[in-house]
Amino acid sequence: MVTAADGATRLIELNQPEKLNCLSLAMLAGVRTALEGNTAGRIVLTGGGRAFCTGLDLDEVAATNGGRDHLRQLVAIYRWLLETDADTVAFARGYAVGGGAGLLSCARRAIVAGDFRYRLPGGKLSSLAAVVPPLCEFRAGGKRPDGSGWLGCDLDADEARRLGLVDQVVSEGDLGDLIGAAREGRLPPGFRKPVVRDAVATATALAELDRFLERLEAQRLDGR
Repeated sequence: MVTAADGATRLIELNQPEKLNCLSLAMLAGVRTALEGNTAGRIVLTGGGRAFCTGLDLDEVAATNGGRDHLRQLVAIYRWLLETDADTVAFARGYAVGGGAGLLSCARRAIVAGDFRYRLPGGKLSSLAAVVPPLCEFRAGGKRPDGSGWLGCDLDADEARRLGLVDQVVSEGDLGDLIGAAREGRLPPGFRKPVVRDAVATATALAELDRFLERLEAQRLDGR
């Protein structure tokens, strides 16, 4: 992970492109530390290489306790992003999958390249992705993908924008320029006014995250 700050903007760049920026425990801890130590008024989240973030590190999940520690860390990050007064911006290319889609959904604004896809796993991986649909509902304001629920969805950039999951679709070159500007703390004037969130919708999303953690703990106690 790469972080940079100029006082007004803090850039947090997931930088494990060889694994499409999947979230290991070390990556999750690094993101959480960077967020909780933030003093800047704006936070920019992005991913190095050809993907924003492809969710939890499944090799590590399989080798540990089924992802429970990963999910606890992830929920703590989601909560921080939903509760912070800082302006939070996600710049994404390639894929936002599972937990990575949740990161994007927690940002106050999300700007993506034309090749972007927003995916939530179904099937056997749906238990890991189940934390994200409440964030989709929060971001989409009640809209849903045509003909399906959130789990198992695979949306292109335009569909994600129609649903409200992203705010703007730009060219790859323009996205690169925005990321470069964030590194230098000189984002365009349109970013100076923070996005105001609906307090009731935010409280609902936070309550759903708490319920997810309660279910996760119940599964642990049941030995499942």
